[in-house]
Amino acid sequence: MLKLDNFFDSLEKKILLSDEEVLFNIEKIKEYSRNYLLDNIEEKPKNERGFYFEEIVCDLFRYLNFKVIQTKKTRDFGLDGIIETELEPFGKLKLGLQVKWKKINASDVDLFIQALNFAEIRLGILLCKTTGDIKKYKLSSKIKAILSSFDNDVKNDPNISELYLEPIFILKFDDIVDIFSQRVRNLVSAVYKR
Repeated sequence: MLKLDNFFDSLEKKILLSDEEVLFNIEKIKEYSRNYLLDNIEEKPKNERGFYFEEIVCDLFRYLNFKVIQTKKTRDFGLDGIIETELEPFGKLKLGLQVKWKKINASDVDLFIQALNFAEIRLGILLCKTTGDIKKYKLSSKIKAILSSFDNDVKNDPNISELYLEPIFILKFDDIVDIFSQRVRNLVSAVYKR
């Protein structure tokens, strides 16, 4: 089935045609966007919401001008898609994508890492409704890189060696709302200078 309209292009148009109270207020844009997204997801039958959220997420990355290759719904080894972009001077960059319309925990992240390894992709984005206990994945690999650049006493500290270093980005539903809303607000600011 050929899908013509991007979900976020349509939502952007709705916001741009709304009243000034929404148009010039980032919090109102977020509220409008969050409600619109939730209403659209929740009107689907429960067993279809995960697939629909996956379509919405893919539309978000297309809206942000990334190339998105969606995998088949079965036998995809845990990846829902691959996001490709050109990163100068390094060339083409591929990120594995997994989308979950549920609260995820550390075991979901572990399964995603396995899927990335199986697909031989080294970077990944896990998008979910919300997160449970994923403390070991919240520590940034940048922090570890900075700390490990210090002297040997710091490098050999067991707390540093236990820091998680997998290149996984975990985004929640509210992060999607924030990313989209900020982009719309920036567009409005550029056009109206306020």
